Amino acid sequence: MKGIIMMGGYGTRLEPLTLRTPKALLPVGGKPNIDYLIEKLKLAEIDDIIISANTTNKKVQDYISDEKITFVLEKTNSNEDKLGVVGAIKYLKGVLGTDDYLILAGDNFFHGFDIKAFKEYHLKNNPSATIGLYQLEDKSDVQKYGIAVMDEKNRIVSFQEKPKPEEAMSKLASTFIQLISSNFIENHLEQYIDKEISRGRKPDQIGNMWESYSKDLKIMGKDFRGFWGDIGDVKIYLKINRVAMESIESKDTVKGVRIQGEGIKIGKDVVFGNDVKVRGPVIIENGTVIKDNVVIGPHVHIMKNSVIGERTMIEDTIIFEKTEIGNMCRLTSCVVDGEAKIGDESSIEPGVIIGFQSKIGRHSKIFSDAKIWPFMSVSENSVISGKLHWPIIESKKRDDLINSCYWK
Repeated sequence: MKGIIMMGGYGTRLEPLTLRTPKALLPVGGKPNIDYLIEKLKLAEIDDIIISANTTNKKVQDYISDEKITFVLEKTNSNEDKLGVVGAIKYLKGVLGTDDYLILAGDNFFHGFDIKAFKEYHLKNNPSATIGLYQLEDKSDVQKYGIAVMDEKNRIVSFQEKPKPEEAMSKLASTFIQLISSNFIENHLEQYIDKEISRGRKPDQIGNMWESYSKDLKIMGKDFRGFWGDIGDVKIYLKINRVAMESIESKDTVKGVRIQGEGIKIGKDVVFGNDVKVRGPVIIENGTVIKDNVVIGPHVHIMKNSVIGERTMIEDTIIFEKTEIGNMCRLTSCVVDGEAKIGDESSIEPGVIIGFQSKIGRHSKIFSDAKIWPFMSVSENSVISGKLHWPIIESKKRDDLINSCYWK
């Protein structure tokens, strides 16, 4: 059995953050999301792991140090590339050969789902495929997902694509935790692609493929509650980070710092001023300077060599490396990319992304869901909403963006 982590997307909804960092490498609970996926596959005793990515994810290849993990760059502009996930599976079959494929999405995070038990469940039932189904708590969320309908034997009998809540026949969201049998890959995958193309339809959605076979083949479901989400936008990203940080077990203490709650991780050579309050869970990395009267947390990750000014308050926020936050700032539920500078008495509201090496002038207010592109400068006393793009990016700056990595 092969474990495959698929990373074919481009992360456009998370720009400008993903202009520098692929979604699979975004830190979640203090480490890149892909690390969780690799750990889960290994816990399931799957050692043959393949990362399938487009050419924009070269940084992931640079990050992976495990020589046992195979990295496959999907060919762009190929026929398979135009067929989305289904085409990617066909392409991998040509590269890797036929086998059972346990497929995870590189931008997915899940907690409370036993992958080893999922694998054993599939092997016991011997279906064409087994799909992890997340039990949604709120029925109104069904309109965001493909919804599966199972019979009493856990066989999937139909799918509903983003149904209205009043029309949904279940609350089981189809996830990208999928185990596909070698028999299906060998005997049905290309048949489906050829049939759809002959009908003038694009066979790029894997949910449509399972829907077409659900009446004739044995497609099983394995439902779970726990937590599942994909790093699709900044609000979901922050929610996933909150869930991951709740699992931090250490509780570091620092003399003179008021520590509240659990899950406190403080790196080496972190300097704290007077009367600092840290409310866990919080991660503060090596070489960071926290000045007087700062309040940090909960659910804050500050990366290495950053500076936080006096009387600043930060909550539910991810701050990348070498960032400078001024005095008397307020940051709530936002993401600040590396080497950015935020001037004194500025306010950054929920859902904001501040781009790499950007500068926010003093007394500025960045309204909810705004996006500041890398290298942009915002004047003092500015009020920003919407997107602030760069006009023309210099080649040197583009190289800085492409070559910089927060984990180095």
